[in-house]
Amino acid sequence: MNNRQLMDSWFQRVWVDQDMSAIDQIMRPDTKATGLDDAPQITGAEFRGFAEALLAQVTFQKAAIVHFCEDAGWAHMLVKFAGTARAGDAPCVFTAQIMARIVDGKIVEAFNHPDYISLFQQLGTLPPDLIARCLSGTRTA
Repeated sequence: MNNRQLMDSWFQRVWVDQDMSAIDQIMRPDTKATGLDDAPQITGAEFRGFAEALLAQVTFQKAAIVHFCEDAGWAHMLVKFAGTARAGDAPCVFTAQIMARIVDGKIVEAFNHPDYISLFQQLGTLPPDLIARCLSGTRTA
């Protein structure tokens, strides 16, 4: 399996199929992943808790790699996620830019930049005009 196929499998199995066993099969326990939550980084062993928390908010019907390139063991991709909010069934679509270093068919390091503002606006947990408020200097808290 090449790295593109591995990442396609990762997004399908973890996010769409909600197959938590895929985490242990595709990510090493000592993997360092940044950009997912408030922690500076989480390990592969901690990733399951993150995935379960996000999947408690949204059901994904699709996770598709829109752009993909590789360089020196790193896979760089733009991924588009489409799903439905668990509370209220509202549709949601957001993107994430991800860099993953892959060694021997396993993710060993990842830098994640998901568009959480868009996602959480669609889920109703952030105001729809959040960016306009922030740009105007208005406090949102």
